[in-house]
Amino acid sequence: MTGFCNLPDAILDRVVAFLPQQSKLHLAQTSFRFYKLSTKHLYRSLSFQEHVILQDPTGFADSLATGISGFQNVLMSAEFDEKLMTVRQNILANSVTLNPELLAHIQVVRVSKLYAAGSDAHASIVAFLEVVAAGPNLRNVQIVDQTLLAQVNPLLQQSALIEAVTVLNDPLVPVQVSHVNLNLARDSPDIAARLLPSLRRATGIAFGENTSYIHTLKALSASGPLTLSRLTINLHHGFNGFNDELRTEVHAFLNALDFAKLARLELRLGCEYAYECECMTEYLDTLAPKLTALTHVSISEKAMYKDHKFSEKWDMAVLRFLIQIPAPIRYLSIRHYTPVDGNIKDGLDGNYIRRRVLYENALPKLASLETLVAPTFMQSCACYEVLMSDLLWNGCQCPFCEKIQSLLDDFIIHHQYYDVEDGDFRDVITPRFFAAAGDAMSKRLVRQVSDLELVSTPPCVARWGFHGYSDITCGEDFECDFNQSAFAPLVIVLSHFMEAYIKFLMGSNLRLREVVLSGVYFELGTERNGTRKFRCVYDNC
Repeated sequence: MTGFCNLPDAILDRVVAFLPQQSKLHLAQTSFRFYKLSTKHLYRSLSFQEHVILQDPTGFADSLATGISGFQNVLMSAEFDEKLMTVRQNILANSVTLNPELLAHIQVVRVSKLYAAGSDAHASIVAFLEVVAAGPNLRNVQIVDQTLLAQVNPLLQQSALIEAVTVLNDPLVPVQVSHVNLNLARDSPDIAARLLPSLRRATGIAFGENTSYIHTLKALSASGPLTLSRLTINLHHGFNGFNDELRTEVHAFLNALDFAKLARLELRLGCEYAYECECMTEYLDTLAPKLTALTHVSISEKAMYKDHKFSEKWDMAVLRFLIQIPAPIRYLSIRHYTPVDGNIKDGLDGNYIRRRVLYENALPKLASLETLVAPTFMQSCACYEVLMSDLLWNGCQCPFCEKIQSLLDDFIIHHQYYDVEDGDFRDVITPRFFAAAGDAMSKRLVRQVSDLELVSTPPCVARWGFHGYSDITCGEDFECDFNQSAFAPLVIVLSHFMEAYIKFLMGSNLRLREVVLSGVYFELGTERNGTRKFRCVYDNC
């Protein structure tokens, strides 16, 4: 039998690519040969994030990127996390400066962490990005922090090989860029004219959430048919017609677009007049038949309201749209607008059932679906008090859940929150508690520039100390032992609650392989005898 060390480098290279980050580090320390093989994959894709990557001993998700973050210990303070992050960023910057070979390995850099301007961590990440911008093989840099992006974007735009660039204030775009993110602070015919040549060559365009690209849309619409493989755009009917001109130009742009090669679409969709307006349904009905090549779609609810009827109507328009798309959709992300306090108008049990039935009828019709991501699933469920109370008091009956649920009940009884409308403290209720828990859980999904990228990097550890949302605080006579260490057991309880939904999806969508609900990851598969199976990847008791 051939030993591991005797395998050809071409085979070892493929094996090392699937190793988790820590295993690559250990392997790199065994010999110079393995050092060369490991560092190539360690530096290829770097992810700067708030917390450490979640570990899966049986999977390969944590081999997607090398995470740079703070401490593993969930009880460590944010201050110490920041100090460790600064040290790691400084070491990394020094390493790629002193060793150009390491710099040559870097192809993708994602910065999802938000930095305090003027902090040591902010200064160190800027220093690193200044070095990386000159990397010979750099392809893609994604930065969520807009202040940081504005500071380093001029350097990134000068990079010789970079494929994606974000346009903020300077409308100059490198000729060879294939994907352009437009976050313009201002727009004018002159800026649009300067952007137009690069936008015409690009294969992907992402329009930001601001309204400063009317002239750019006009220029694109007037320049003739445009073929894109990827598009991010807003379809939002705002109050009092404040964005009517933008809506008109968006529709004109989409009418001029050649959809023959559009494979990835991200929509930010909403209508503030959903009671009496049918604009969402009407426009999506005309758009759907054109999407003959679409494989990946992400839809986010853009709204200002907290009302079940608005969300249900949005669901109906979106699901109708998805069913009508002729192309086989493989990836779907749906993000709802959810109030952080879990309080919506008409949050009745019957209304929850209506929305659940909508999805039960629609999702099985997406026969090609392989990945489903719902970043706000738990927050949406939390808006229905009967459902959440049933989860707490009549939920999973396994020994683990029964123990944790009784502790959670005790927590809710002895905690209060500050009600802004009443100007007084009120007892915590199940919707408010589980809405906060869902929001904290969803932070496992590393912040991305686009929801189309949510599973492109491994998830990170989420922390919540059971206090802080809406000023949740302990009663005066209660000795509270709840802190960040209790969050993982809570997530396990909620993962058991989600299993009923997973079993339905497993039986109705036979190609479905991955489901992510508010940061809880499920893998679905098939036994040799054809029986469907699933496992919760990170949350097991």
